[in-house]
Amino acid sequence: MPNQETDDYATEDSDDTTFNIHITVTDGSNAVSGAKVKFGEINRTTGNQGGANIYNITAGSYTLEVTADGFEDYTSTVVVDDDEDVSVTLTASVVPKD
Repeated sequence: MPNQETDDYATEDSDDTTFNIHITVTDGSNAVSGAKVKFGEINRTTGNQGGANIYNITAGSYTLEVTADGFEDYTSTVVVDDDEDVSVTLTASVVPKD
């Protein structure tokens, strides 16, 4: 059974034409928990270890967007043609001085 916070099942049955994606979000040193991850049309939130899992994704090109308080937004394209481990390193936001 999927963890509703970090896992998503796109379909009930997995077959050879679908893949699993594991996304890990860090600040370069530490996991970023609570980051909002959008993979295509699927929305997830990272858990305590900065991870989010998405299962049964068909092959193709997807936009990955990650946002978290205190960090700059991250966007990239992920081409899925196999199971993928995707690492995202967020950059701390620069707070303008008054």
